[in-house]
Amino acid sequence: FTLPEEFANDAEGFAWSEREAEGADERLTQLGTRGLETLLFALEGDDAAVRTRALRVLRLTRPAGAIPSLARMLSKGDGASRFHAAITLGAIGGGTAIHALAKVLETRGSSELHSAAIWALGLIPTDGARELLLAHTSADHARLHTLVALALSHHPHQDTVGALKRLASRAGTRPHVAALWSLAMLKRDDAIPPLAHALRAGTPGIEQIAAWGLGRADTEASRRLLLDALVAGRQVAPAVRYHARELLAGLLDRAMQHTTRHLTTTNERRKEEGENTTSNKEDERVIDTSYMS
Repeated sequence: FTLPEEFANDAEGFAWSEREAEGADERLTQLGTRGLETLLFALEGDDAAVRTRALRVLRLTRPAGAIPSLARMLSKGDGASRFHAAITLGAIGGGTAIHALAKVLETRGSSELHSAAIWALGLIPTDGARELLLAHTSADHARLHTLVALALSHHPHQDTVGALKRLASRAGTRPHVAALWSLAMLKRDDAIPPLAHALRAGTPGIEQIAAWGLGRADTEASRRLLLDALVAGRQVAPAVRYHARELLAGLLDRAMQHTTRHLTTTNERRKEEGENTTSNKEDERVIDTSYMS
């Protein structure tokens, strides 16, 4: 095994093994710090396989010290390495990573690299990353709208909802479908109205996304919309019926759990009160017997 391969085995073991789940982030951070010099050296080498392993370890361990090398790779690396470098920058995050990804989007590069930069920005949960994505919902960046909509699913915010609503209004387009999916992922109250509208779209695939999103939201408003669709008396997509029935089953299950807990608590309280009453009566009998004697 080369050193990057050994680091890769350790990193994947920490990241994906249930046995190692507790404290995995700390161990991954330590691994990235310990192996940083070796991994950066691998990035500069000619062996594409070793370079790919090194990038995989950096993506899992997220050492900030790798950002300058990854940023250089974005402009000078081969196609596959540049793509993976962009995603790795998204995993690491931070202002410097956002700046490097923004530079990619400013240049006339390959559409694959631009797509990787957009997705990477979706992985960075900061205002700066969200604002850069929102800037790419304008008409000037129409070719990126589908992926931008998907990346925004990681940025729950009122501005995100507003931009996704605009993209979702373009019925019959790929950004329309992507925006509805992201609105469903956000689980926000202000994302419910466009999902409610999509629930009546008459297109099975669109209604399925809307029903799934309303089921995920699990609010009073979303539950009412799903149940109304089920009993409205009109033809509804199978997915809507499925999610409405799942919702009913969940509500019934929660009601049964609540009733069971209530009855258990009541019975335990009554039992405790009965034991206290019995104890008091026994004390009274002892007192009475003592008095009589």
